[in-house]
Amino acid sequence: PGVPANPHPARILNLSLGVEGRVCDSITQSTIDQLRSNNVTIVASSGNEGGTQISMPANCRGVIAVTAHTREGDSADYANVGVGVSISAPGGGANTVFPTPAGGLRDILSTGNSGTTVPGFDRFAPLAGTSMAAPQVSGVLALLAAQRPDLRMADLESIVLGAVRPFPAGSYCATNPDELQEGFCGQGMLDAGRAVAAATSYVAPPNNVSQGGGDGGGGGCTVAPEGQADAGLVLLV
Repeated sequence: PGVPANPHPARILNLSLGVEGRVCDSITQSTIDQLRSNNVTIVASSGNEGGTQISMPANCRGVIAVTAHTREGDSADYANVGVGVSISAPGGGANTVFPTPAGGLRDILSTGNSGTTVPGFDRFAPLAGTSMAAPQVSGVLALLAAQRPDLRMADLESIVLGAVRPFPAGSYCATNPDELQEGFCGQGMLDAGRAVAAATSYVAPPNNVSQGGGDGGGGGCTVAPEGQADAGLVLLV
């Protein structure tokens, strides 16, 4: 009470964090529903236990859950996959099925600091994890939000999830050796170029009916106009 309203509220929340083995509780889900009703997108990492169940809050309704793939497009050996995953993005590390080449930079370069107990000098640090993958999805969403400020975040989510590239032949996500439920790696691999191209020509549905849960939480869909196959059909549940 008494705190002035933020004139520039965030439209994209990146959560490179998670709690292993916990279902989405009602308080967290209620918070997510409230955020989505205010035109906010939540992106979360799927977790790094190498399992087939994703972490919370990635497993909450209305969250874009991001798993990780390697330089070769194989599922990263640490990345959680399974029901609820929305998309895969580069996370670095070793392959699950493909042979992992020796040498060379395999991780994602992220900002870091040399300090251990007090701040040191800034530097880049090679890191691997779904925490590296989720921010790349958030970054592409931010790029589209700047490109198309006329669209709701639910529309932009649909564009990003519909503009993915397929997993390479022979990869873990393409072959499904563990016979997991379809879509266990999400829609496909993040592709910023395709997303930008799709957003450029995207026409919002009449009266902006594609809420994707934005006005009520956890529901809705966007159907691309004729000739815009890249936008795809995405059901956000």
